[in-house]
Amino acid sequence: MVAGRPHTDLKQLAQDLIEWSTEPTALNLILFSSPRRISVTKLPEWAEKDEEFREALNLAKQNIGINRMQAVISDEMPAVLYLR
Repeated sequence: MVAGRPHTDLKQLAQDLIEWSTEPTALNLILFSSPRRISVTKLPEWAEKDEEFREALNLAKQNIGINRMQAVISDEMPAVLYLR
């Protein structure tokens, strides 16, 4: 048995990421990764290795963009944060 970090199920994580990103509070990938004790820098690393995860990450980024735009339109977030 090899010691170290447990295996990450990228297929399940991809599904979780897409589902999470559809929530209006999904405004930054750190809000997904940090509660799961995952460094946000691992997400693009995994996307390079796994096509399904790459697609999920791209879709999540699109959804986050939509969420930010809607938050600005409804005055829940300053426009300057959307433009960053």
